Amino acid sequence: MLCLACLYLFSSCSDNDAELVFQTKESEKFFPLSESNYWIYERTRTNVDGTVDTFMDTSSIVGVEEIDDELYYQFESTNPLLFNYLVRDSSGYLITPNGTVVFSFDENYTGEQVNVVGGGGAGDVARFESIMEEEYIDVEVPAGIFNCRSYQTTVIDLTSNPMPMEDRTSYTQYNKEVGLVFYSVYYFSNPNPETMELVEYSIE
Repeated sequence: MLCLACLYLFSSCSDNDAELVFQTKESEKFFPLSESNYWIYERTRTNVDGTVDTFMDTSSIVGVEEIDDELYYQFESTNPLLFNYLVRDSSGYLITPNGTVVFSFDENYTGEQVNVVGGGGAGDVARFESIMEEEYIDVEVPAGIFNCRSYQTTVIDLTSNPMPMEDRTSYTQYNKEVGLVFYSVYYFSNPNPETMELVEYSIE
């Protein structure tokens, strides 16, 4: 199955706003970054035939690495869709060593962007329209109800198929104190999203 997120990393928000200068201020940190923190998620996949597969995934911080005088935290996950990565919290921006914004709680940051993915000479495959929603919403998952900011990406089929797929919207939702609460992704071959909901967590 071809994952739409593999064509476009929807859980990352590249900066199309004004150029950002990241400065770490301890008093303005939001993301729970500390060694030994972990999050357990229930991942649910509804197949085309209606059967449901359920997996339990764990994401944890396993170490710290200093890069250019900044401390980055190493995430590892048992979910193959959540890549292992290094991030730091810079005044409410969760960023990677190369400056990619993974998520932001800055109300002035929209993360708005439009990207078209080609088919390797066979024409355009899809258009991805992404934006950070302004309003916070309550998201209910097995671990509880959390007030979250949501980053959404809508995928529009640009292929010449006689019956193109309907537009599909994925969500990445973070809570300031807890971290990633909900995540969804689509596959080209399946009209049902694969979802990931927070079940348990331990943070310091």
